[in-house]
Amino acid sequence: VPSAPGLHFGVQAGLVRGALETEGVHFRETYTAEPFVEFTRGDWNGTGMVLGAFTGYEQEITQELTLSTRMGYRHRKVGGLDGTLRTTRLGDQGNSREWTSGPPLDSNGNPMDLDLSGFYFNLGLSLGFGGGD
Repeated sequence: VPSAPGLHFGVQAGLVRGALETEGVHFRETYTAEPFVEFTRGDWNGTGMVLGAFTGYEQEITQELTLSTRMGYRHRKVGGLDGTLRTTRLGDQGNSREWTSGPPLDSNGNPMDLDLSGFYFNLGLSLGFGGGD
């Protein structure tokens, strides 16, 4: 790709895929009628849209070496996560296993989304090897 020095502006649109994995251990013994150890593992996957805007600058340092920068914002929210939370409970009164399907839930019991949105800044060097002039 030939060099195009100068100031650049652009927008982007696309698809993002995301995954969320959790693991936890909860041990309760003190001041309870039934002591237990609980292990949890959750796996969720989802997709969403990417929308962004950026500006950048490219400057040729030598004929083969180019410095480029880019900064912008990307909205990347992965909604509709679907998966399974597995819970294993080991206690004095016996063991139990549960599988819960659906989205991950926050501490209030509401479905959560995976939000990867944010500002970014890239700095790069490009080195060209030969090619036509």
